[in-house]
Amino acid sequence: MPNTLAHLGVQGVLHRTFFPRLDLRWALVGCVLPDLSWILQRLLLLLAPGLDLLDLRLYVMVQASFVLCLLPAAALALCARRPWPAFLLMAGNSFLHLLLDALEIKWANGVHLAAPLSWHLTAFGLWWPESLWVSAMTLSGIGLLLWQGGALLRQDSPWLRPGLARALTVLVLLLTYMLLPLAWMDAAEAVDNHYVHTLRQVSERSGRAIAFDRCRYDPALGGVRIFSGEQLQVRGLALAKPATVSLSGRFLDPTTVEVRDWHRHWPLARDLTSSLGLVAVLIVLIGRRRDRAQVGGG
Repeated sequence: MPNTLAHLGVQGVLHRTFFPRLDLRWALVGCVLPDLSWILQRLLLLLAPGLDLLDLRLYVMVQASFVLCLLPAAALALCARRPWPAFLLMAGNSFLHLLLDALEIKWANGVHLAAPLSWHLTAFGLWWPESLWVSAMTLSGIGLLLWQGGALLRQDSPWLRPGLARALTVLVLLLTYMLLPLAWMDAAEAVDNHYVHTLRQVSERSGRAIAFDRCRYDPALGGVRIFSGEQLQVRGLALAKPATVSLSGRFLDPTTVEVRDWHRHWPLARDLTSSLGLVAVLIVLIGRRRDRAQVGGG
């Protein structure tokens, strides 16, 4: 997926072009909502290291689907001064975020646009995350923050303190966002999203196709560590130093992969630009609290 600054650049410019009178801040929030589940994954890995990582991957990918992004969007909108415009901006930009994600080449990865009607991943695969296109999008994000950041910081907070009824509705929406993925994980595994089903059937792996998006290659082991924590031997890939790579191939046996194609990533740059983008969204969303928050309706 493009880094957060890239999303802010493309989606922020589109917002200013087509919806200049609407609050840009809610569009920027929509840019990051599909990433909430992946942020949650990192927190869970720190707080509960004993989790089944295949199940965690299913949970997170389901939670990142467009239909479930609507739940935190609705919860946040109930705390906004203008709920409907805020919700529509967040929902629309969540969908656009996922479309942009689908443009990148991500083996064994993609986005869920039509869930729960279909759990097949959408992936157009036009360019790699390190391409000039993504670099240009990232620069546009920096430009947008320099151009609009000062004006956004001078605005009052867009928040409205919800009344009791709204607060309870927000709680229900957030609980649903956390719990509903559990009901849909089996459906995502049934179509072998991220090859989770293939990985789970260890004795049946031999001869089956496999691909990984960003796994860690260790030349000392002659293999890779994948998202489940498992180490696999690889044939057809030999690098002198550790690296983050995407690869595709097939299982020669349950623990050995024959690599047919691979691509090297540079995750530090992506992590840095994503972190900067997330911090920027948090800062502009707070705004200047020159007035007391009003109490929303019940």
